[in-house]
Amino acid sequence: MNRKKALSLMIALLISVIFCVWSFCFIENIAFAALLSCFMCIFSLFLCDYKGNIVMLAFLICFFVFLMGRPFAYEVIGYSGYAVIHASSETNNFVYMCLTVSLLSIVCGYLLCRFIKACVKINNNKKDNEHHGILDTAAFGIVSKYAAIVFYFLAIIENISRFFYIKSVGYTASYAMDFDYGLPYGLHYFVTMAPVALSLFLATLPKKREAFFPVLLFIISNIIFAASGNRFEIVSCLLTVVIYFVWRNDTDKIKWITGKQILCLVALSPLLITVMHYMIYWREGNEVKANIDPIVSFMHSTGGSSTIIAGTKEHEDDGVLRDDIFYSFGTVLKGLNNNIFAKLIGFNQDDLKSQTADYARNGYALSAALAYHYAPNKYLAGYGMGGCYIAELYYDFSLFGVIVGNAFLGIIIGLIRKLDKNRVLHNFLCLYLLILFLRLPRDSFDYPLAGLFNLKNVLIFVVLVLMARYLNSKNRNSLNMKGIVNDSDEENK
Repeated sequence: MNRKKALSLMIALLISVIFCVWSFCFIENIAFAALLSCFMCIFSLFLCDYKGNIVMLAFLICFFVFLMGRPFAYEVIGYSGYAVIHASSETNNFVYMCLTVSLLSIVCGYLLCRFIKACVKINNNKKDNEHHGILDTAAFGIVSKYAAIVFYFLAIIENISRFFYIKSVGYTASYAMDFDYGLPYGLHYFVTMAPVALSLFLATLPKKREAFFPVLLFIISNIIFAASGNRFEIVSCLLTVVIYFVWRNDTDKIKWITGKQILCLVALSPLLITVMHYMIYWREGNEVKANIDPIVSFMHSTGGSSTIIAGTKEHEDDGVLRDDIFYSFGTVLKGLNNNIFAKLIGFNQDDLKSQTADYARNGYALSAALAYHYAPNKYLAGYGMGGCYIAELYYDFSLFGVIVGNAFLGIIIGLIRKLDKNRVLHNFLCLYLLILFLRLPRDSFDYPLAGLFNLKNVLIFVVLVLMARYLNSKNRNSLNMKGIVNDSDEENK
């Protein structure tokens, strides 16, 4: 360990100790003090090597925002806004314990993965396939780039349509209506598959100037989507772009993003939070309440996914939740029952419409069942509680499932730590899983699995690969091998 890393580690340990002492001295709830201290210790230690732990740091940010935000606002600041679930102090302490166990399990899985990868020596003999890999990468880059540009142009158009529709009817009410704001003639499917095309393009490690326009469209699309009420999208988008740029700092000799630029983004985060807070008012057409701290209110409104754990704990044995399915794999089960092949063979038995009593009682969403139980009228009018993978793991497999499930997530996060040259499939999986995993703290446990093996996503991936293979074979003679190699070398200088 060099002197700089040793100094960073000492500073992180000092900050951790100070924060732990402060937490246990000034926070009345010991269970939450332990949770907050655990989070800060983990975050500060991983921050010492932010380049190597950038994915874990991003996941921890999402974990805090969506699972710890409301408890932090209540326990530390004393803010208690509107909430559907009002749990007892014993239940809240159980929630804090589950979150602490989840954090520790994720870290254990992550460190285990890093330890195994450090011990196992992989012999990468790429000399025989170097030229073939470059040709494949070039073809993949051409096909996926144009696909990403077209798909995100369509996404921008659809998101604009969605923006005006939600502005007219209200964000919550839009979920209970039959209006379809998706593009007609099947174009909506290309919008849903846009992240696949973008991930495949970025997986080819394009030059900075080539990546600029597709990434810009990606950001614009998510800004418009966030403006219509889905505030998570802009958070996920910015984190994804920052992580990719940090990864490219490691693969290239040129800088995609600097430490100062990252600090500027961090400094601007309060402004971003303030803007996202005011989305709550205008998306519902309500008058802005200027006397409420926007940052605290944002934390309370956005960080309430952990209340689903409280609702699950208090109703785990009274029949509110189904005991004949695994909610942890509800998204996959729903997809299997509702895909096009299931409909063709008549196996489509669970085509339930969301925001209905039938869906809440007989569907695969734990959060929908709780939302309908606690606020049936609001649920039927479009209200939702998001999701919480920890609640699903606890209900399906008890506390043991929480430990094992989070350790598994930590292992996966450890596997997507960086990109490698001439490994397009590996890079694609890292990028696409990154997009899926950042949403996990406020969604179902099987959300990444369902997104990765979604029939439409698999289909578009196969089509893009076949098109790239066709282009590669057709234009093999026109692709100048020597020129491509020189371009790559020139970019890395």
